[in-house]
Amino acid sequence: MVEETYCGGKKGLITKSTGYKILWAGRYLERIENIARIGLLTVECGKTTDEISKLLGINKDVFTYLKDNLDFLREDLRSFGDEAVINAVTTLEGAIHAKSDNLKDYFNGILQASLYLGSVIEDKLRPNTGIFYPRKQEEIKTQ
Repeated sequence: MVEETYCGGKKGLITKSTGYKILWAGRYLERIENIARIGLLTVECGKTTDEISKLLGINKDVFTYLKDNLDFLREDLRSFGDEAVINAVTTLEGAIHAKSDNLKDYFNGILQASLYLGSVIEDKLRPNTGIFYPRKQEEIKTQ
C-alpha cells in the first residue's frame, strides 16, 4: 500500500526526470571510481597516465576526463542531492583537483572520495523503513 502525500502524490515514488538524473549520476560516479582503480593499477605497474587514455580509448588527458565527468556528476546530483551529498561531491572535487605529484596518492584519494560519495548517496536514497513499537503503559494501581 502506497501512502498519499499532502499534495496528492505518492510517497516513495520519484519523477521520471529525477530517476534519470540518479541513473546518470551513478554512471558518472562509477566511471570516476573505475578510472581511479585503473590509475592505481597503472601506477603499480610502472606505466604512465598516457597509457590509461590509450587503454580506455579516450582522446583526452585522464585528468581532464576526470574533471569532465565530475562536472556531469555534479550537475545531475544538484537535482536531488541534499547538503550531505553536495558536501561529499566537494570532497571528490578536492581530490580530483589536488596536485598530482604522487600519482598513487592522487588516485587513491579519488577512489576513497568516490566510495564515500557513493555511500552518502545510498544513505539518501535508502527507503526509510522504521518500525515503531508502542510503549508499554504502566499498569494503574487501584486502591
